[in-house]
Amino acid sequence: MPARLLRGAVLLAAGLLWLCPAASAQQRTQRIILKDGSYQSVVKYEMQGDRVHYLSAERYEWEDIPSSLIDWDATNKYNQDVSSGKRTTRVIVETPVERNDSGARLRWSTALAPP
Repeated sequence: MPARLLRGAVLLAAGLLWLCPAASAQQRTQRIILKDGSYQSVVKYEMQGDRVHYLSAERYEWEDIPSSLIDWDATNKYNQDVSSGKRTTRVIVETPVERNDSGARLRWSTALAPP
């Protein structure tokens, strides 16, 4: 039994090492920051006349937006800060079960809070 367990652990480790280069090869996402303060996460974008053609990082589809809606100063500053390491992005992934569980904890904690 220990030999079978060791063989499984070695195969798992080899599989994880095989996946690591693929994860690092993914392109870093950028942001197109809009004048209303919202943003679009993009893989890449290009100007096409008065429109910006971009590859959405969320939907992985090409989309267009009028360039007049984009805050170019904020967009360029943010993307330069991220690429230089001044700013880091952090993605928090939460499953529906985790989301519901955290809501239950919040309800319990507020229910038990002193008046």
